[in-house]
Amino acid sequence: MPSWAVRVAAALAITVATATLAWSTEGVGLYLHVLPFSVQADVSLHGASHLRLVLYAQDPTYLASTILGWDVGIVREDRLEVEIGRYPMRDVAPSQIHRAASFLVDFDEEPVVTVARQAAKDLGARPSREALTGFVADYITDKSLGRGNDVASQVARHRSGDCTEHAVLLAALARSFGLPSKVVHGTVIGVPSQSGAGAYGHAWTEIFDDGRWHLADAALRGPTPVFYIPSFEYVDEGPGYGIAHLERMIRGSISKIEVTGARRAVP
Repeated sequence: MPSWAVRVAAALAITVATATLAWSTEGVGLYLHVLPFSVQADVSLHGASHLRLVLYAQDPTYLASTILGWDVGIVREDRLEVEIGRYPMRDVAPSQIHRAASFLVDFDEEPVVTVARQAAKDLGARPSREALTGFVADYITDKSLGRGNDVASQVARHRSGDCTEHAVLLAALARSFGLPSKVVHGTVIGVPSQSGAGAYGHAWTEIFDDGRWHLADAALRGPTPVFYIPSFEYVDEGPGYGIAHLERMIRGSISKIEVTGARRAVP
């Protein structure tokens, strides 16, 4: 099978398999699905630096093992409790997979090479992670859910997609400029919706710079405070990336979120 056909087949696999998810573009940016979300009456999210959460899940023990960056509290049969703060800046050294071209993050393919040349022209030979994030946000002009978890070269070609396409293309461009990167899936909380704050399944990028991993989200931009719960990264960037990702996403999926407390950082 030609390489392009394999790439299309891999993308279609996850598109068909996730057809039952509730896809959404509500609010600022693009998200994979909307989660049932509630805040206790005596809790205010305004100015909060930390949230106490109850996460409901089919497999809370597995979910607890995937949550990256925070200590998990009580784990029950159908839920777990956790307190989260602003994004965890981990200093774990990147591996070769975070630097190399792969089936998913194929920055060595001509469509991505062409986009990288344009980025270098616009941003300079050594663009910052912030500049690359803004470049990808502007480059993907069709903000839609019509693509099927495309590989980076397809995103570069079509300039279309949701948060996963933004994350994959940003990861590819970062690597092309020598910045290790990864695609991360999880949940965001606090994004404005028609009914106030909400919780959404989401994908974003992490870029290793200055000795630690930094959040880089090309799909969600703006001043709105957002809490991220990173659950897992793509560890399989080969032709089976769609199915491998789907298995982890289903098993570690969150079905509902309750905010039971909030606090501000001590000055």
